[in-house]
Amino acid sequence: MYPTPADAIAGITPSPARRLETTFYYPARVASGGAAVPDGAPTRDARPGRGRHPLVLFSPGSPGAPKDYEVLLAGWARAGYVVAALQYPISSVAGPDAAAWADLPAQSEDARFVLRRVLRLDAAKAGIPAIDADRIAVAGHSFGGATALSLVSKCCRDARVDAAVVLAAVTETVSGPKL
Repeated sequence: MYPTPADAIAGITPSPARRLETTFYYPARVASGGAAVPDGAPTRDARPGRGRHPLVLFSPGSPGAPKDYEVLLAGWARAGYVVAALQYPISSVAGPDAAAWADLPAQSEDARFVLRRVLRLDAAKAGIPAIDADRIAVAGHSFGGATALSLVSKCCRDARVDAAVVLAAVTETVSGPKL
């Protein structure tokens, strides 16, 4: 795994490790207390929906975090997808600045790392619906779109990914994929 670089402008100190908070949105049956899940409202600790569901791995724009996209991500969950939304150590807080651009290759590896971990989860223990590992999409907005593209580009294709949803993405980078 890559280290977390410093970004003096954003107040990020370097670290030998990377913290990758991941927020899940998923089809739910009922809220944890037994009440119906309010239509359209994300509900913490809701009981997962039954069956196997396709996965969407989401990368936010820079700066941006999963909570900034909650309406979109919750909508995908209501449509039947399990969404794993990443918060990256640099671009979720800063950028797009020089540090975020330099960190883009590491961000692509972060997405692969989280995808591996999510696919290995015991869904029942994790409190999410079962994931259909044969139906995986990546999605991203702007800078996060470049990350999503890196997982389906000729140079860096991840064979587990079937589709990409790219919203207003950066498509040409100094050291990343060019489509």
